[in-house]
Amino acid sequence: MEEWRESRLEDTDELVTLELARIDETCQELWEQWEKSKENFTKQTRKQKGSPSRDAQTGQTFVRTYQTERTETDVQGLGDPAYITEIRRQLEERRKLLGLYAPEKTEVSGGLSFASLLVESGMLDESEQGVEEE
Repeated sequence: MEEWRESRLEDTDELVTLELARIDETCQELWEQWEKSKENFTKQTRKQKGSPSRDAQTGQTFVRTYQTERTETDVQGLGDPAYITEIRRQLEERRKLLGLYAPEKTEVSGGLSFASLLVESGMLDESEQGVEEE
């Protein structure tokens, strides 16, 4: 029994370490994308105007382009706040895994029996409830 407990603790430690490494990698990528989103860039657009035409020999229709318009606009990168939001979520997950938050207290009161609670939560069918109470 003691060996089983120790192996479970070791497995849990390994899983926490693995999750922390994943969070670190994710945060690193998010920070890189945040920095990239702050860079200025040139936005290029191209519009074409044309009219439908028909090929005299094959009879196929196509669009004949008669005007092309190209524009370039300088865009100032201000940073996408979605990256910061996700970074904060990842850091919150990290703190939870490390146990840095105080445990939450939950008061449970009321007249529900344990079987009624299971039915309410969907873990037990009402048909099974009679069997459990007997």
